Amino acid sequence: MSSYGLLKENRLNPYFVTGYSDGESSFSIRFITSNRSKFGFIINPVFSLGTEANVENLKLLERIKDFFGNIGSISLCGGNMFYYEVSSITTLQVIINHFEKYPLETTKIIHFKLLSNVVKMILNKEHLTEEGFMKILSIKAVFPKGLHEKILTAYPNIKPIIKPTFIPNSGRLNPDWVAGFSQADSSFGLYAVKYSNRKLGYCILPQYRVTQHERDLIVLKRIIRPPSPGG
Repeated sequence: MSSYGLLKENRLNPYFVTGYSDGESSFSIRFITSNRSKFGFIINPVFSLGTEANVENLKLLERIKDFFGNIGSISLCGGNMFYYEVSSITTLQVIINHFEKYPLETTKIIHFKLLSNVVKMILNKEHLTEEGFMKILSIKAVFPKGLHEKILTAYPNIKPIIKPTFIPNSGRLNPDWVAGFSQADSSFGLYAVKYSNRKLGYCILPQYRVTQHERDLIVLKRIIRPPSPGG
């Protein structure tokens, strides 16, 4: 029996998890000030999912945590947001393995690949060398929040890497991916349109809406693509 978002035993479908992550996840590299570190900072790659704090969203994050083998942690931040985070180098490999098998479809795949490279460098102990540490700083520089002022003060001559170009897939989206993405970024509603030939002067129409930054316009076009012949 086919169902969107679910597999037998009520386990989340992997494409659903990727679709939801395309909508709600972030891939980041944190630098934590530390006297124990040779270069003054501990490097902490992080995968996180953030969602509005309510009971149903918490249940979903708990299911995603279970999907990944119960790694990481869920916390309440600011009283209005739940966050699921994975930041251990060893457990991040579970996250990386998933997204390599079930790839992200939005521009988030760029930061995922950059984070994967940093995790690999750390596993290979490259971050313990000056060359490796500086390379990771150059990678961090192209992430949305860039480099913190403390880092720029300590290392003022960091040259950002050339950010990889987003090359979107062209194939049809998996329906479970669409369900997960819709869970994260869509809304369902009703809106009234004036119609002079209606008794009350209005027509009530149902609406499904997904909004994205223009950089991910290609994903919206793929969502509305008509089915191919035969299904």
